[in-house]
Amino acid sequence: MIQLQLSENANDGQFEIDGVGKDVAREALRLAAMKLPIKTRTVVREDW
Repeated sequence: MIQLQLSENANDGQFEIDGVGKDVAREALRLAAMKLPIKTRTVVREDW
């Protein structure tokens, strides 16, 4: 599972992508992050 965390505030939301390859998920989240006016970071969860 790959997550995009919104980091303006600790209580901000997150977007998750599952069921596709890591490269596809990273690219989708990178494109989404470019449209947001705040800092973001991508997190990969390996324990799923």
